[in-house]
Amino acid sequence: MSCLWLFPQMPAQAVFTRVALGSAPRSITLQVGSATGVDNVVFNVSGAAAAALPRAPVTNPTPGSVNFSITANRVNSGFEPWITLTANSSVALKCVAGTGCGTTEIPFDSISWTTANADPSGLDIQSGAFNGGATQQLTRYQNNYRECTFWIIICLGYAYYDTNMANTLNFQYSNSTLYPAGQYKGRVTFTATML
Repeated sequence: MSCLWLFPQMPAQAVFTRVALGSAPRSITLQVGSATGVDNVVFNVSGAAAAALPRAPVTNPTPGSVNFSITANRVNSGFEPWITLTANSSVALKCVAGTGCGTTEIPFDSISWTTANADPSGLDIQSGAFNGGATQQLTRYQNNYRECTFWIIICLGYAYYDTNMANTLNFQYSNSTLYPAGQYKGRVTFTATML
């Protein structure tokens, strides 16, 4: 008599990794860009780019890409299944005083991004654009993962894992509207939650 045991395998994924539950404290860490300071994404719309019709989108040379990573640590095997990443782009880019553009504002929905290494599951950050809202959901994925480690007809032992995510985004400015020349600044705030 022969037996064949089939164990479910997780699909290979480009941006998600499974890590064994850690020790205290329970935490979630979100890193956007470099580990220190605030990264600035800069778009230089030259006179030629502003005058050309149709206007072509402008990519950001500084920095060329922005890394995102979420690291979760649940501490125990309790049921805390969801990691959510949101963006707040509700405050438009405002003209910097003295640069010639007065009180003009540019809405953040004119800035989009391309995901460099999208996961085939579609659960990570997908290519898209800011919507100018306060709670735009960029990703939501299940954190809990349980794997059977000891089988005798039924599973008698489990290992518990957290799910970490990493991705790289490349931003671009649509350049579809002609705004007064000057410098504009704004900030998008990203928030990761584990519930």
